[in-house]
Amino acid sequence: YVGTWVVAGFLLLNLVAKPWKARLLYNLENFSLIVIVLTLNLALFFTKEESETEVVWGTAATSALIMFLNLLVVLVYIIVMLKEMRKTVHAWKTTHNIDTITPKVAVQQASSRFQRA
Repeated sequence: YVGTWVVAGFLLLNLVAKPWKARLLYNLENFSLIVIVLTLNLALFFTKEESETEVVWGTAATSALIMFLNLLVVLVYIIVMLKEMRKTVHAWKTTHNIDTITPKVAVQQASSRFQRA
């Protein structure tokens, strides 16, 4: 119970204080904290019930929901990371004037640099 309240407190603090300059980081942090709060609250449903059948279906459904939410967070982070990496590579290529170089020319230039060293 304490963990749920602690994480919910940090979620509230993050929503009020807005410590991230980048909106993307702010949204990702809030998204992950919300999923942690949901995961901890869903874990409270793992209780003993009267019927074994209810326990099995309830446990399976709760477990599936927890796994889905956490996999969703991982998927969102991977997508955002790949998009940001693409932007970074594009910016690097633009500042180094590499947009027009083909992969073959790039390999030849790199190998020639190593041969000179």
